[in-house]
Amino acid sequence: MLNLESSEDIGFLDYADDFDDAYFENGTLILITLSEPSGSISHVVDGVNKNPDGSYSVYIHRVVPEVGTDDIAIWQLFLGLESEKLGPLENVDIVIG
Repeated sequence: MLNLESSEDIGFLDYADDFDDAYFENGTLILITLSEPSGSISHVVDGVNKNPDGSYSVYIHRVVPEVGTDDIAIWQLFLGLESEKLGPLENVDIVIG
């Protein structure tokens, strides 16, 4: 996952262009949108697990600093999975902690 926090030169569509037809032959992309009350809050993907029922869980850790900005931030996370291909309607649970 690319950390876009420190790069103002890369836009949403610029990053999305990296996922072309060749990528989707062997990979899957999960798009996650998160809203935070402060732009100082960041996120780390801790892992992706396949559950016994066949669904998947994505574990995301929120990094909350002691002092933050007083703005609202919308984060767009691109999570590319190359090891296993999810179907287009697979159940994916997002677990934030």
